[in-house]
Amino acid sequence: MIINMIELMHLIKKRQADKIYIGQPFGSAIKYKRKELGLTLEEASEDICSISYLSKVENSAISASEEFVEKFKDRFELEDAFDYDLESYRKHLDQVIDGLIHDREIDESCVTYYENRVDYQSIIITFAYYMLRKDFTTGYKYYQQVLSMISSMPQESFIISMLLTNYIFYHYMNYIDGMRITALLESQKPYSSHIELLINKWKLMYAFKLRNHHIICRVYKKYENELIKKHLFDQLRSINFQKLVYDAKCCTPEDIKENVSRISNMHAHEKAFILSTCHYHKGNYDQALKLATKYHQLSYEWGVLHLLILDKMEEVKLIKIALKQETDIKTPLFEIIKRHLSFKYLKSQHEIVNYIKNDILTRKTYTDDHDVLTYLMKDCEKILSGFQYYKDAVYIYRFFNIQLNQKL
Repeated sequence: MIINMIELMHLIKKRQADKIYIGQPFGSAIKYKRKELGLTLEEASEDICSISYLSKVENSAISASEEFVEKFKDRFELEDAFDYDLESYRKHLDQVIDGLIHDREIDESCVTYYENRVDYQSIIITFAYYMLRKDFTTGYKYYQQVLSMISSMPQESFIISMLLTNYIFYHYMNYIDGMRITALLESQKPYSSHIELLINKWKLMYAFKLRNHHIICRVYKKYENELIKKHLFDQLRSINFQKLVYDAKCCTPEDIKENVSRISNMHAHEKAFILSTCHYHKGNYDQALKLATKYHQLSYEWGVLHLLILDKMEEVKLIKIALKQETDIKTPLFEIIKRHLSFKYLKSQHEIVNYIKNDILTRKTYTDDHDVLTYLMKDCEKILSGFQYYKDAVYIYRFFNIQLNQKL
């Protein structure tokens, strides 16, 4: 489920060029309903007003007069609740911002408040509800509706809708495009300190996955200090964990063990994950496996790490057992690794080569994760060399280096 960045950036640029984002709910509501009914501007405005008048109302360039409001309501079968309570929307928007900061769900009552409405307010609050619940399938449907209203929603609502879109980018490992959106939002000043906090949060989350040390050095301390200043200690613990996982890939096990031992408010399984990650990257696979075996069913991160360790140890029997086990883990990252190892250990040479050419080299197996790309590059090169496909092995190396060296 990849977001079409060409379409998104086109709409954002159009929004910035037109500067019509006043965001009157009635205009966005009738625009949405007109498109839903498959009507052209000419068909929708017939016997009511001119085409240009309807276009201006839809894009919030003007407010519809009372006479036309009633006619539009009849034509588009709209409820009478379009003189909206901005105070309630402000309250719900604050709940969304709070949910984004704390990465927690908003109450379902926020959504039910907007039942039978199809304006930008109702769509953003509903979009937020599903994104914060990590319901990406339903959330993506509302993202499509957000797209149709980007040009006319107010600035703060636009920024929040793009911050919510980061959940889609991150879940589907589309980190480079996610970073582009955060950079764009950063240029949209002025915005509140809470918005700045969220922009920095996502920049760091992407930078860890992209191994962008420059951004981490520039943003991490600033973000950490702001969390302390705002007493957001749960978020501080979360980002510290992500930073330690990042550091574990290049530090010694002794240093990592000492660092995590000093942290009192970190769960045992989190400390174990950091240490197991460190052992894996240092080639201490036996020690990494001892920890991973205990926790591998706890989360998709543990599941992926466990499979990668077994692969490095060439534990074919254990890998086949793990691949055949039923699991509730359905994340894209876990599916990529599981699919790769399924071909490697359960398929014929012909099937493996076709998988590499048809899935890997066409980027059907999509990820921007630096570590995963590095693993796939080395492993596919090793597999093809083992089959004596030396030219293809060299091409694999070149192909992945392009992906790994993309500029943000």
